[in-house]
Amino acid sequence: MSRLVSFVLLCVSLAVAPELSAAEYKAGLLRSGLPDDEPAFAEALTMRLTNAGYQVAQIGRDTLCDANRLTPTAFDLLVIPDAGTLPRASMPAIAQYLRGGGDLIALNTPLWQLQMLDVDGKWITRDEYERAFAGGLPEHVLFDFATDSIKNWQRSRGPGTKEATYETVVGGPASGQRALHVVIPQFAAWDTFGSPPREGVIPKDHVFTVFSAKGGPDTTQLSIEWDEKDGSRWVAVVPLTTQWRRYVLTPDDFRFWQSVPHRGKAGDRFRPENAVRVFVGLSQSHTGHSAGRHEYWVGPFGTAPNTPVYEQFATTESPPQLDTLWPSFKLFDCTGVASLTARADQLFVTPAGFAVPQVTRSPHPRPRAVGIDKERKWRWIPLLEARNADGQWRGTPATLLVHVDGEFKGGIWASFGIGDAQWYRQPAVLDLIGEVARTIRQGLFIIEGGA
Repeated sequence: MSRLVSFVLLCVSLAVAPELSAAEYKAGLLRSGLPDDEPAFAEALTMRLTNAGYQVAQIGRDTLCDANRLTPTAFDLLVIPDAGTLPRASMPAIAQYLRGGGDLIALNTPLWQLQMLDVDGKWITRDEYERAFAGGLPEHVLFDFATDSIKNWQRSRGPGTKEATYETVVGGPASGQRALHVVIPQFAAWDTFGSPPREGVIPKDHVFTVFSAKGGPDTTQLSIEWDEKDGSRWVAVVPLTTQWRRYVLTPDDFRFWQSVPHRGKAGDRFRPENAVRVFVGLSQSHTGHSAGRHEYWVGPFGTAPNTPVYEQFATTESPPQLDTLWPSFKLFDCTGVASLTARADQLFVTPAGFAVPQVTRSPHPRPRAVGIDKERKWRWIPLLEARNADGQWRGTPATLLVHVDGEFKGGIWASFGIGDAQWYRQPAVLDLIGEVARTIRQGLFIIEGGA
């Protein structure tokens, strides 16, 4: 009885509490500056958010990446029109904002599907960077693969691997550059090629390993191994394509490989200042290649100190797992979708049907708000439901997650897993987003109920 009385009193107190004015609710609307960031779409979102009771401020990527500016005090609600394409450097700031109880509307979840880099004031994806800067030289070139420069390098191969060709050739990633060209006619177990040992091979304060590479059609990965003077081995793996790409590796990209018993413990990492030699190559333990012919090229190989561009590669702090938002496994692809409607068992958005988008993803189902004393720290509310032509359930692409306790206490997250930019431009969908924003602003939810 006491629980019921307390619940009723709480509802009454909330009902009679004066509603804050729109000026007291602030929403930050991200303007990314990317091709899909259309002014008309931003204006339409601004109108719906304003009608939902928010004072809207447009923010840029600099604010999104600054934890001192992106705060729940500055913005009650953060709206991200394309959550799938975000700066990698925004991870810590967004995580801190959500930990502080900030509200979020994210369109095109999961977050960070494409991680953007700021290069000379232009935002590009990591994939675009690797292709565009493939011909750039590392700040400090260790190996330019000039003629006869690899005569003292050593090959390491596993049993069953036949003779291979290791040569320096013209035709590197840029005009005038050379490359290491490797052909392994019959690969088995491992086949790597390493420089002579030399202490101090990496200059002081250089922490990044920088090089360009490409592979043959059947060679899709390349391992890079640094050995330290104590004998410890540290291995990183990069994906290869048939086109030249530039790779920037941080010390944390290298994983310990069995070698020195006292190394590789928790908190240990590759120490560039202690490096003495490097190996490049293939191994079934790391690159996973099958037996057969393999071929790859490595362009000028070197190191670099920290720079504003490289610092973004070193953003190793990842957000905690954000249910319904990130990582990608928090959502699944909805296949065979023939209809998309507002669920009949919710009261937060107007019952309606919507056009079927080209790409539909859904957060995984969670327990509903049924029962008493379940001690859940959140309430999960599915808003839209996808079904196939036979009426079979295919997912809930739009959901609310209301945090009542825990790490994100006070935050309300709306996740839209629709990966179709034009779908969001429809007036009915814009109105839906406005209704969701109003629901978040009102903040009235029954967390659980039932026998």
